[in-house]
Amino acid sequence: MTEASGIASLVIAARKGDREAFGELVRMFLPAVIATALSIVRSRENAEDVAQIAFLRAWRSLSTLQASAAFSAWLTTIVKNCARNWLRDHSFQSRMTHDLDSVDKPAPEPMDDDLPAPVRKLPGQLREVVLLRYVSALSYEEIALALDEPLAVVRDRLYRAKLALQEMLK
Repeated sequence: MTEASGIASLVIAARKGDREAFGELVRMFLPAVIATALSIVRSRENAEDVAQIAFLRAWRSLSTLQASAAFSAWLTTIVKNCARNWLRDHSFQSRMTHDLDSVDKPAPEPMDDDLPAPVRKLPGQLREVVLLRYVSALSYEEIALALDEPLAVVRDRLYRAKLALQEMLK
């Protein structure tokens, strides 16, 4: 059985209510989900919170998944939406609690101490592909599917990220 057919069979079982099958999907996809969330919220703790929210939303929405083979891309879309919602909600709360004196000062972005400083400094789209490739160990094709981007775009972003990292390390 190939990995893709294994994932598809787990999705089919999970859609029928098999919690163990969904638990296996969570174990399989957790590193990629956290990496995707981390590329947006930029904090390990917050990325883990987003991952929990995303998996809960995925469990509740399994019936909307059109094709079992598209689970990875579908889940990535959910994670991105959850992460963006988390940022929106928390930045609003943060703005509401700041003193009026600090309105003109940008709030510092949370950073994940586990990431090397040069990776943290990469722009969002470049950091995202680096995390998916080197933290989650996804292939170029899997990244393209997860991000719903053409393979050429993924290759270009990884190339630009490598150039940027080389420049920072000089």
